[in-house]
Amino acid sequence: MKTLNFKYSALTIFALFCLSAAGSFANEAEKSSAKEEHKAKMMAAKEEVNKSCLADAEKAGCKDKEVGTGLMKCMKEYKEKNKDFKVSDACKEASKKMHQERRNKHAKNEVEEKK
Repeated sequence: MKTLNFKYSALTIFALFCLSAAGSFANEAEKSSAKEEHKAKMMAAKEEVNKSCLADAEKAGCKDKEVGTGLMKCMKEYKEKNKDFKVSDACKEASKKMHQERRNKHAKNEVEEKK
């Protein structure tokens, strides 16, 4: 009788392990999907900043730069040297949206880590 109970216990443990692994795989797929969605949103936001800031970048001598390759740093340095340089409202708004998307991602990561 003890052998029979041991077999059922082993099967139960094995079944729980399989269910746990399946849940883990589903969770990983969900995370991957969310990561891809965020990546697509960030790419769109970067393209919007590049487009919205094009005139400002040309004025600042930064037209060969893009978001992620020094555009914002170049424009900031130009602005520090040329106090009369004003960044357009469209460029500011696009930058704010991009930074908000980045903050949203970090906020979601913090919530998930607390779980």
